[in-house]
Amino acid sequence: MTRLERLDGSDEPVADDCLEVPAEALAFWLIDNWWRIRWEPDPPDGFTPEWRLAHDMSSVGGGYQWPSIALWGEGEQLGIAVRADGHDSSLRYLASGEFFAFGTTFEASVDDFVRLLLQAGTPDARALGACFQRLASEREDPEIAAWRRLEARLGFDQDEAPVGLMESLGRLADEYGLDGVQEAALVRPSGDGALPGQGWDAASLLEREIDAARNSAIRLASPVPAEAIDVDAPSGRPPWQLAEEAARQLRDYIGIPVDPLRNRALSGVVGFDVAGKIRLAQRGSGYGLRLREADDQLHRISLSTRRPPSRRFEICRALGDVFWSRGDRLGPLSAANSARQKFQRAFAQSFLCPIESLLGYLRNDKPDAEDVEAAAQHFHVPLRVIQTMLVNKGMISRSEFERMVATT
Repeated sequence: MTRLERLDGSDEPVADDCLEVPAEALAFWLIDNWWRIRWEPDPPDGFTPEWRLAHDMSSVGGGYQWPSIALWGEGEQLGIAVRADGHDSSLRYLASGEFFAFGTTFEASVDDFVRLLLQAGTPDARALGACFQRLASEREDPEIAAWRRLEARLGFDQDEAPVGLMESLGRLADEYGLDGVQEAALVRPSGDGALPGQGWDAASLLEREIDAARNSAIRLASPVPAEAIDVDAPSGRPPWQLAEEAARQLRDYIGIPVDPLRNRALSGVVGFDVAGKIRLAQRGSGYGLRLREADDQLHRISLSTRRPPSRRFEICRALGDVFWSRGDRLGPLSAANSARQKFQRAFAQSFLCPIESLLGYLRNDKPDAEDVEAAAQHFHVPLRVIQTMLVNKGMISRSEFERMVATT
């Protein structure tokens, strides 16, 4: 990841794979930002300057040109984005790409790196050792670790989240489960967690969503036990691959062919009429929620969309979340970039529109806007679903996708 070229006064650049920088500076940066790097996902609207300070290695600074390597949490995995950077005339980074690694691998690598520095007896070894010991103690304490993860998912550095907000979310976690509440915290992860121009914080938003779900007329019944669909990732596969496999398993389990899933068939899968008139709860948070009452196996769903194709998609996201969470009580359906939300979206895509069925319908390696629109109508899914699937499969370029989005 550190392929680079040096221009040391000669006409030709000299290739290198080693960067000479103070290792202690990197160690302090990793320790200071460990919780956010490990548990905060990348923002849905792109890397912001504030987010980069805690996640992008180029912010280590100290007068050195560090590589632009962004690190973020993907659930049990770690996302890594490497960007080529040639703004300095004497040093140019060449590597670029996006990768995923096991979170445990990152944890062990940071530990080994810091221990090597401590054994070497670096100038600031005493301060570094104290910081490292504090982090190790926090990681070993279940209650402190849960608190730190929640802070990170809210987008706060250590001890900077409002205590009242954290305590409110803690009470909700006691009642509905920590995983779901941490997922809900990702919806508004910046600032103090409040919506612009409104006084709700992350806890109030979640309480509002829970009320909306309780009053919802939608009752989803999973067609199979949550444990029947395997969503574990022992091989480190990304969420979208797990989701495609889970959707295939469910279709095979209940005997649905890889054809368009019409409303009648989908209604039979989820246990209610998906084409029926559904009153949406009035709220302003902009995300949906799956809620299972403690004594009930039915999942109440509060939707955030009105259009029928988008409604079908959101219902299938909720179904995918049942399998991802093994039926936990609380499942936010948001635009966050966490592994859980990526799984939901990819599951809904693959369940409603299997890629092999889509390719068979298109019969065209270079589909145009008219082909994409026809496919969306055929599979009764949002246009963006078809566009995204074709970008992911390399059948339309990112620039063509952006042009399609701009004209719809």
